[in-house]
Formats: sequence, C-alpha cells, structure tokens
Amino acid sequence: MRLERARQSLEHGASVTIAAETAGFRSGLHLRRAWNRKWGGSPRDALKAPGSMALAKGEFAPAEPA
Repeated sequence: MRLERARQSLEHGASVTIAAETAGFRSGLHLRRAWNRKWGGSPRDALKAPGSMALAKGEFAPAEPA
C-alpha cells in the first residue's frame, strides 16, 4: 500500500524524499530499500526507464533471460 502511494507520487513528479514522506516511510532510504525488495532497482531508476513504472504496477512481467 505504501509503495503504491509512493509510486503514484513519483509519477506525479515528486522527489524520492517527498514520495517517501507522503507514503509514510521514515526516509527516502526506507522507501528505496522497500522498492528494491519489491521490484528491484530504485525508484529513480524506474522513473528513467521507459515502461518501468508499468512493471512496478505489475502490468508487465519481466522477460526471461535468453
């Protein structure tokens, strides 16, 4: 629930720190750690990569390595 709220804040242009505070995390570090456990990588990386927020939402599964 908190990760979803943070993801939405990030999609609307919030910084990682602000998204963390909005979602109820104690700090940006706590958000980054939870994000990494759930989806891998970091919130900042997810914002940069095309289609990655869809992955974070669970809309697409990662491709299997060849």
